[in-house]
Amino acid sequence: MCLAATYRSRLDSIYFADNSADAADAGFDDRHIYEELNLPQQTRSLPMQQWHQSRARDVFAQWKLKEDRIDY
Repeated sequence: MCLAATYRSRLDSIYFADNSADAADAGFDDRHIYEELNLPQQTRSLPMQQWHQSRARDVFAQWKLKEDRIDY
């Protein structure tokens, strides 16, 4: 599960067995992801472009007005 999703889902706790070194040893090395997130978007190895920010803001504005929303 994506780390952001675990926090957004408001879990009470997380149980795990292996650590990041164990995962890397098995071929699931996430160091590159964390290094990339610290770089400016234009210098990341996977090209990223932000589109339609004003439309996305409209969606968030509608979310804020929603009376039955669950706050995160």
